[in-house]
Amino acid sequence: MSHERKRAESKCATGAKARRRAFNLAAFGAILALALLFKVFYLWSYSHSSPYFAIARLDSGVYVDWAREINRDGRLGTEVFYQAPLYPYFLSVVFSIFGESFPAVTVIQLLMGAGIVCLVHLVGKRAYGERAGLISAALCLAYAPFTMLETKILTTATEMFLGLGSMYLLVRAEQERSIGCWAAGGAVLGLAVICRPNYLPVVPLVILILLARHRHRPREAIPAIFAVGLIPCLIVGVVAARNYAVGRDFVPISSSAGVTFAQGNNAMARGAMVVLPGFSGSSPNQRREETLIAEKEMGRPLKPSETSAFWFRRAFEFIREHPGQYLRLLLDKVLLVFNNRELGNNYLMSVEEALTPALKLAFIPFGFIMAWAVVGLVPLIRPGAPRAAALLATFLGTFAMLVLFYVSTRFRMPLATAAVIMAGGGIATFLDSLGNARRASLILAAAAALFIVSLPPFLPLNETQLMRGDGEYWANLAVAFEKQGQCERALRASEKAIAINPESYRNHAKKTELLDASHADKNDVIAWALQVAEKFPGECSAHLALADLYRAAGKNGEAIRSYRKAVALRPREPEPYLRLGALLGNGGDHRAARAVLAEGLKVGPADIRLQYDYAVSCAMTGDREEALKWLREVASREPGYARSRELLRQLDAGPPESGTPGGRRPGP
Repeated sequence: MSHERKRAESKCATGAKARRRAFNLAAFGAILALALLFKVFYLWSYSHSSPYFAIARLDSGVYVDWAREINRDGRLGTEVFYQAPLYPYFLSVVFSIFGESFPAVTVIQLLMGAGIVCLVHLVGKRAYGERAGLISAALCLAYAPFTMLETKILTTATEMFLGLGSMYLLVRAEQERSIGCWAAGGAVLGLAVICRPNYLPVVPLVILILLARHRHRPREAIPAIFAVGLIPCLIVGVVAARNYAVGRDFVPISSSAGVTFAQGNNAMARGAMVVLPGFSGSSPNQRREETLIAEKEMGRPLKPSETSAFWFRRAFEFIREHPGQYLRLLLDKVLLVFNNRELGNNYLMSVEEALTPALKLAFIPFGFIMAWAVVGLVPLIRPGAPRAAALLATFLGTFAMLVLFYVSTRFRMPLATAAVIMAGGGIATFLDSLGNARRASLILAAAAALFIVSLPPFLPLNETQLMRGDGEYWANLAVAFEKQGQCERALRASEKAIAINPESYRNHAKKTELLDASHADKNDVIAWALQVAEKFPGECSAHLALADLYRAAGKNGEAIRSYRKAVALRPREPEPYLRLGALLGNGGDHRAARAVLAEGLKVGPADIRLQYDYAVSCAMTGDREEALKWLREVASREPGYARSRELLRQLDAGPPESGTPGGRRPGP
């Protein structure tokens, strides 16, 4: 009877286990189906609402241009890598297969996003159990930046997929003691490093954790340490060898590390990226600008590694001279890591939500994830912890990189992949403790306290800094709409940028351009441009824009006055002289035009346009020899200048007739 009872209990337990397995499989299938449905719906909405679906700007534009160069000039390239190289090479392969199709890239990255949900579930299940894996996958779906950044031509989706792939393989290798998984995990981790160097600290941290766990039997850890330590180093070594081959310079991955470190560690920094003095803030121009500044200060040409070292030294000087301020900065970065505010880097979450409201369906804030991730950290570090060294190392290593450099939503993504897994573990730990009221209360109180720290009042950046930054992203959106010919939407985005940051001249100037391009009433455009010039009286370009509008409307007197204000503001720049001289000459006042253009030639003696217009003015005032002298100068420097050749023929034939010989430049 006892034997039969045991058999019945065993059969019942087996059946219960099978039912649990079926339930868990069905639950994960539902989460994955929901993830795919949400991503497809978001992509459809995004393709109809956002200009970024069809154009690439800022860092996205840099990656696209880089991929084009790879396909055009060959895989090796000719310069030391400025940024981590894996993603543009991936992009070049996609372009070679599908053509330069941005939608193809987006679809591939959204499929990676579905893979990310799967990998989060698999790692969570191995580290904490089946329930934790399901919770982690659900959190992954409910955190909006994952899906938002998958639709951008950026490294984010690729780096997260590789980082999670290495994490899964390494956790599996540790639990199953599989040499093949150790080797595969090390290889994928190496690829993640050359896609996003934020993963670099994961390598030594995994080794340290393995040594600590095998301190009594260190020989058991040797194969794992060999695979994790050597294989990523070999992959990075291939990149370093390539950099040395093309540039005769030792740069392990990319040469932008120094300036990136300086952008997050300087006297103006509060935890987010700061545009350093002398920089425009434009991604495509950053490499040239950092090199020019460094070479000017050093007084000699610099290799990329030397330029990077220059900016590292600049940041370390700040740290050494202001230790108290630096410690406060580190605390600010920690607070920013936890904070619910999504800080932009090329793209801003609040702008993306305004463009594509479907994104708001993913509503979990990052502070909620981090609060429960810290709870989930405890089971990973206590005695008898599950074997998940790669998960712990990824969380700690990517957290450290944010604190060392700076914080933004995009740069927080490698940490977010580990955090959602650990948050699932933390929530599962809390659910398991519900039978113990005291323990459950302590866990809930700790999570609540951490979540409170993530709320906006604890944000180290002040409202002025945040609003200024938000305005820049709306201004970028206006430019993107303008490139697509959607002037009305560009104008609305520009007005939003002005409302957020009314002290930005760039935003006001862009609205002037857009009003002019949208065929608005010219008197209204002039009235707006006049307001801009009065609000920013020291901006030369504001007066130039107003003068151009006056000239187009036939109000030459007002135009001349505005051009003269521009000349007074920028007496060392040739452009105001050129425009004023052209207007005076077209109005028949050739002597005044000649005098203005002569002043312009003093500050821009090599400007072909000034030389030609001055020659025209000389011809119209009867000074044929002076006109011939300058026309011959133009012809010698630019033989293809057709108007100059025509005027030379006229003057060689004899004195000019009345009218404008050769055709005066009508001005901009």
